[in-house]
Amino acid sequence: MSSSSKPTKESFHTLDSRHASGVSFKILSVVFDTKLIMDEAVYAFVSEAGWRLRTLLRTRRFFEVDTLVRLYKSHILSFVEGATAAIYHAAPSILKQLDDLQESFLDQLGLPVSAALTDHNLAPLSMRRDIAMLGILFKVARGIAPAPIQELFKPYGHSSLASHGFRPRDQLHSKAIHDPVEVGHPVVIKRSVYGLIRIFNRLPQDYVDSRTVQQFQRRLQRSAKDAAREEATRWQLMFSVNV
Repeated sequence: MSSSSKPTKESFHTLDSRHASGVSFKILSVVFDTKLIMDEAVYAFVSEAGWRLRTLLRTRRFFEVDTLVRLYKSHILSFVEGATAAIYHAAPSILKQLDDLQESFLDQLGLPVSAALTDHNLAPLSMRRDIAMLGILFKVARGIAPAPIQELFKPYGHSSLASHGFRPRDQLHSKAIHDPVEVGHPVVIKRSVYGLIRIFNRLPQDYVDSRTVQQFQRRLQRSAKDAAREEATRWQLMFSVNV
């Protein structure tokens, strides 16, 4: 090896600096930063979805609202929601960039958020993320989730307190999952799918008795529609871990 090809102190310093600062990487089109803040991933999706939305809105004088909503679902919503599981734990301030896209679309159409849900089955993006992740927990509770995901959770009866006869104040359904989140855990854990367990565990029994994920999620959306029609306070956050 020639002297010119040998690593120098400067090259080691450069590698150490990059390692310390963290180098983002991409898996299945989602950019992961080493601190899992997910701001880079959200920014990338917002940038791509933004120009798609602008292109769609240029055609709005040619189409009815129903058609525009269908086009939005097909070309923008399906793209944005491809990263839901990866970005779900991100801070609300970061996810707001995505949420603002749909709100801007509805504003341009003059369509209220509640009407978008009740008339077009288009719930706020934050609620759609909650319902999507609750669908994962439904699969876990039924034992039909992919094995690597299934192994991350335990049935409620496996918790040490439950095995000693302790029960929560609220009544849980028969398919409850052990909630591992404690007060001292980092907020990123509380915002993750683990934080959503406490909401899943308190859903009505008939919801978790659904035969399929689709039926389960339709029941969730139906309850959201009812809340929107009744103008319930903060109905958009009824399944949120941030409440």
